[in-house]
Amino acid sequence: MTKITRSKACGNSPKNQLVENLSVALLTGDVRTVSYLVSDDVEWRRVGGDVIRGRQALLQSVQRGNGASIVRLTVEHVVTHGRSGAVDGTIQYRGKASGFCDVFEFGNTKGTTVDRITTYRVDT
Repeated sequence: MTKITRSKACGNSPKNQLVENLSVALLTGDVRTVSYLVSDDVEWRRVGGDVIRGRQALLQSVQRGNGASIVRLTVEHVVTHGRSGAVDGTIQYRGKASGFCDVFEFGNTKGTTVDRITTYRVDT
């Protein structure tokens, strides 16, 4: 089971909560949460990797991911402004660690769904 430590930055910000929840869901394989928070035409660009287009393709990729091998997930920062947001932190797998940053673009100014995701990962 993954131990998750969330940031303290989301208290009164629905947009901050949304992007933190989405980032955690992408990493842990929570397809239900991902499905609820992204638009039908979502685009997920993993820097150094492929680009996934569309909700169904994204959900399949999340389901195939390696969320089960994560031992600890720590969210350090969550920031949103206007139609953009970002989450960063560390992922501890069995035997290795990575830093991550997910950058999000909301589909509207209310910040209720995400249209674009760019993910950066660096082994530490």
